[in-house]
Amino acid sequence: MKKNIIIGGGLTGLFSALLLAEKFNLKNIIILESTPLIGGAYRGVNFDENHYFDYGPHLYYESSNLEVNKLMLSIMDDKEWLFLEKNDKDIPGIFYQNNLQEHSHYIDLRKEKKYKKYLSDLFNNFNKNKNKNFVTAEDYFQNKFGKYITKSLLKKILLKLWGTNLKKLDPMIAKIVSMDRIIAFDEELMLDLMYTRLIRNNLAYPNQFNFPSDKRTLSQRGVYPKKYGFFQVIDALEKRLLVHGIKIYTSVDIKSFHTQSNQIQSIKLILKETSKELIIENINHIHTTIDFLHIANYLKLKNNQDKDIPKQVVYVFLKVKKKPKMGKLYYFYVYDDKYHTFRVTNYANYCESAYLNQEYPLCMEIHFNPKHDVSNINFVELGILELIKMGVIECKKDITYSNYKYFQYGFPSFTLKNKKIAFSNRKKISDRKIINLTLGGISLDKDLFFLHDILDDSYKTLIERFSNE
Repeated sequence: MKKNIIIGGGLTGLFSALLLAEKFNLKNIIILESTPLIGGAYRGVNFDENHYFDYGPHLYYESSNLEVNKLMLSIMDDKEWLFLEKNDKDIPGIFYQNNLQEHSHYIDLRKEKKYKKYLSDLFNNFNKNKNKNFVTAEDYFQNKFGKYITKSLLKKILLKLWGTNLKKLDPMIAKIVSMDRIIAFDEELMLDLMYTRLIRNNLAYPNQFNFPSDKRTLSQRGVYPKKYGFFQVIDALEKRLLVHGIKIYTSVDIKSFHTQSNQIQSIKLILKETSKELIIENINHIHTTIDFLHIANYLKLKNNQDKDIPKQVVYVFLKVKKKPKMGKLYYFYVYDDKYHTFRVTNYANYCESAYLNQEYPLCMEIHFNPKHDVSNINFVELGILELIKMGVIECKKDITYSNYKYFQYGFPSFTLKNKKIAFSNRKKISDRKIINLTLGGISLDKDLFFLHDILDDSYKTLIERFSNE
């Protein structure tokens, strides 16, 4: 029987395998994962049975594709899911100008000394012709909010977050930390102005807790296990896959694809734990959910382009005995450039069961530029110091547990150069016209970063491929 291969054992790969098994009743499905554990970032980290943490706020935000949601939510019983709806779907904030802003994660012009100047620039910009074809992030923000706001307000914040000049960044960054709108008016005035599409698309409602239900255009929910830890979903999904007889190989190092007549005939790989070579033959189809660069290499396609290196990322995990001073926020981004912290997550604010043994688990994502020497940095001490300075915790004595994970290549680098390389690799692969290969996963060239969009993309790709069989 011919084999169907999924490359990548992250959540997208596991979802794709389940789709093939249950939607198309395919047999002989094999998942290949390079790390020792499946689930990718959504598995989280378990230091021991008493100290589990997600890597930041890893909820599932529902897709606009109802079939994707149906399959995802079928992984566990309805009673095992926590559904976050309407104004509770997502409650983010920002730490900006030495203040934790809880009413919204959008920049609030009302608090700026140059408010009148910013407002004038904003509306003068609205009167200009609107260009929809943005090349750079600078183009995007100047078109949205005007040159003055972009240069005097946003430029510094975005440099802190991404470590790169706006002219080198892709407009996609506006969606990653939700900077596609800005606050300019109080609630009463915004209620009247929201009927105007131009205003609605550029200005944010000033209080996320009071956003009117009748103005909400999307009904999708935030979804998380009632029992703390997204690994619950990964474990349930793995059991479901095994019921279908799906084989999962972890710790594999793929070396190459052997192609013939526009088809991949076999995959050569090494099992890292035993250093044993394994060749998988008789292949029906391969669906990949990993970086196109790897696929290009497996196909022995030339690639002389060096990608812009992403930032180094450190996750600092803490448990504190006093409730963190974050209000109702699930997480907040740090915009002030005197901090290395990118984001802080308080799991107990969206999942009550995270508060266990009178301890609140927290996660800090700390970013360093690629060339920053971090060899002598005590990451935990740095994280604690920054949390105290931001007023989230009072003192070091409140901490009952601490640990960290370091990643040399962490958060993706959304530069124009990297997007161009993604386009180039996709084209090189496409030009090979391989009929039993489809591509999925995070994709800069298709602006795919959020899980619901990535799952939807893989769903549509596989539906198109197998619907006629």
